[in-house]
Amino acid sequence: MKLLIVDDHPVFRDGLAALLRQTGPATEVLQAPGTEEALRVMGAHPDIDAVFVDLVMPGLTGEVAIREFARHHPQLPVIVISSSENPGDVRRVLNAGALGYIPKSASPQTVLSGLQLVLTGNIYVP
Repeated sequence: MKLLIVDDHPVFRDGLAALLRQTGPATEVLQAPGTEEALRVMGAHPDIDAVFVDLVMPGLTGEVAIREFARHHPQLPVIVISSSENPGDVRRVLNAGALGYIPKSASPQTVLSGLQLVLTGNIYVP
């Protein structure tokens, strides 16, 4: 499995990457600090299975980033991971095309369960 994390905080990216690698020894986790770099990574790795994206980052964020990902890679599942637990934010990103929304306050098991649900074609919201 190949996953991409898009977040402007390196410590958070590294922590999430360590958690996601627990899904199995064949799991590869790529990282990008923003949307533009993420699009470059996606172009170089067309076999990415899912992308985790922070809702608030410098540059293209939130719904705009999700729409850009969908425009370039329409089949790629997007999971938003954010410090916001506002239901309005959840609705906006789902309407933009995200298949999951995981608050950064979620437990590690919740993150992994949310990923599995999205990978099987379901939508995950807390």
